[in-house]
Amino acid sequence: MNIVIYVFLSLITFGSVSLLKAYTHLPLKEIKRRARSGDELAALLYKASNYETSMQILLWLFIGFGATGFFVFLSRSVSAPIAVLVGLIFVWLGFAWMPNTRSTTGLTAARLLATPLAWTLNLLHPILGPVAKLVNSRISSEHTGLYEKDDLLDLLEAQSGQSDSRFSEAELKAARNALTFGDRIIREIMTPPNSIVAISDNEILGPILLTELHDSGKNRFPVYHGKNQDEIVGTLYLKDLINVKSGGKISTLMSKDVYYMHDEEPLDQALAVMLKSKHNLFIVVNRFDDLVGVVTVEAILEQILGTQIEDEFGQFNDRTAVAKYKGLRLTKPDDASVSVETVVESDEISSGFTDSVNDFALEEIQEDEYTN
Repeated sequence: MNIVIYVFLSLITFGSVSLLKAYTHLPLKEIKRRARSGDELAALLYKASNYETSMQILLWLFIGFGATGFFVFLSRSVSAPIAVLVGLIFVWLGFAWMPNTRSTTGLTAARLLATPLAWTLNLLHPILGPVAKLVNSRISSEHTGLYEKDDLLDLLEAQSGQSDSRFSEAELKAARNALTFGDRIIREIMTPPNSIVAISDNEILGPILLTELHDSGKNRFPVYHGKNQDEIVGTLYLKDLINVKSGGKISTLMSKDVYYMHDEEPLDQALAVMLKSKHNLFIVVNRFDDLVGVVTVEAILEQILGTQIEDEFGQFNDRTAVAKYKGLRLTKPDDASVSVETVVESDEISSGFTDSVNDFALEEIQEDEYTN
């Protein structure tokens, strides 16, 4: 008879521990997500897990009942040293070994008992509900274990190696970059002087200059005064070349707004300045007031995204163009531009040049901006 009682109490204790582990091995939000996605096991587990603290209180009551009964009967049947030894083994099995094992037995039992357990919890809710509410009010929220930025970066690094992670590497990389890009400064990502494509304000816009602009792969150009490339007086935007007539002078086509940024400016502060000024091409200077480069908002955003921005679609004020825009990068049609050679050889050079500029400008506002 005693053996039957021992087995019964052991089953209650270990079974309740196993159920508790099965119902709480995942956060409730994750069980709910999996249930909504069609996971049948998660849907069953959610029936009981949804009661959270009430369910845990009930299972701990079963665990307490089973363990206490087992020890009481054991102490009456054997000597004290044996009772202590068996009790220690019992505690180790139930509260140390089982919670850290991977077994499908608990999940199978949880699947079978989910509906009756949910029914029991619903029946006892008038009693367990207030108790659970009191318990929750007394228990402080669980500490995340994060104290500073490096802890969060370590968490992201660990997440990338997690087999069941639903974060893509691109998302994790963007999160890491967003946390660290403020530690970098403009000097690290700016376009250096020897890579800047700038134009003199004295230049005349013609086929040859148009070809040079096209070949540069840029769509915004710093404009300097005369021959002094350190004296920036404006910015030339390719969109401003639409409908331009042959022979237009750069000084009349450029925007005269010029914005400057220090080469030691942190990237997060630089981005805030760009958004506030609504200007995304800045001339970079050092503490000696020397021009040392240029930087764009795209270059900063690339530090967050961790990838080069392949496209700069610039026709958001054109309903038809937006409707036809389908990807992150538009493929240039073969006939999107008129060659300079054809325009020069044409008898209608003015008309041809204007058409060439229009096609080129519309094409180029979709091209890459200055990048490091």
